[in-house]
Amino acid sequence: MVVNEKGNGMERLLIYNHKSGQSDNEAPVDHFPGFRAIPIDRAVGDVTAARDDGTLELVAVWGGDGTMRSIAAVLAGSDTALLPCPGGTHNHFALDLGVVDLDAVDAALTDGERLRVDVGMAGDQLFLNNANAGWYVDLVARRERLERRMPRMLAKALSVAFQLGRTRRLHVELDGEASKVWMIWIGNGQFSLEPSRLAERDDPADGVLDVRLLRADGRLPKLHAFASMVALAIRGQDPATSPDLERLLVQHCTFHFRRESVRFALDGELVRLRAPVPFSCRRRALTVLVPPTSADRTGLTDGREG
Repeated sequence: MVVNEKGNGMERLLIYNHKSGQSDNEAPVDHFPGFRAIPIDRAVGDVTAARDDGTLELVAVWGGDGTMRSIAAVLAGSDTALLPCPGGTHNHFALDLGVVDLDAVDAALTDGERLRVDVGMAGDQLFLNNANAGWYVDLVARRERLERRMPRMLAKALSVAFQLGRTRRLHVELDGEASKVWMIWIGNGQFSLEPSRLAERDDPADGVLDVRLLRADGRLPKLHAFASMVALAIRGQDPATSPDLERLLVQHCTFHFRRESVRFALDGELVRLRAPVPFSCRRRALTVLVPPTSADRTGLTDGREG
């Protein structure tokens, strides 16, 4: 066991995924004195064992949202805190909690505050940011490939057009109402409706799921969906004004499908979930350590421990 700087004999772990991000991404271990560093390929087992022994105080995770999700699944429901470090490509969870760089990591370790935040559940699978199914998963991969060869806005429009031509509609039933959709997107918490902030949320402990559906009903459904997504991506149209985009704020819901199982992306990680798929919000199930300036933000203060 590594005795941390507080001298209390409790263990601190640094989980790192050097493959997160755009290239080799070595964890800055000098910023984590007193931590035992563990690579992601054996992290779940080591974290589980330390949690069960009651010797685990803090787990810092250097990686992307998918890496964060795997460790959060072990820690949810326990008193052990997770420190999300921005070591991946997008780092949505860390950024939403104000851990924007190594200075913020240092501030959290020195004077940080422990908060409790919500996690989303898709069946028995946890997610921190969002779950989605349908054409959005393949669309993002295609857009990122096109962005290497052309301007971002053009890549967005072309990826929407290409993907709509190749995607089948999902036949779903939600709350007893059957419909056809191109995409299901479920956020852990209420996310922004501003086109430039669609991936951001102000309060990761508001107790709701943000459900958004891109409908595929009516005549010429692909044309309607294409127009809606181009308006959102390029013109900055408010998604709440589109007749093809439906939004619900709920605490739980269940999606029924014609298929036995459906592929979802949970925080960017592909999983296949057996239908029907229940979604729920686990209120304040995860303890996180954040910088003091983040703990003072509106929307985070209600999650303070004690």
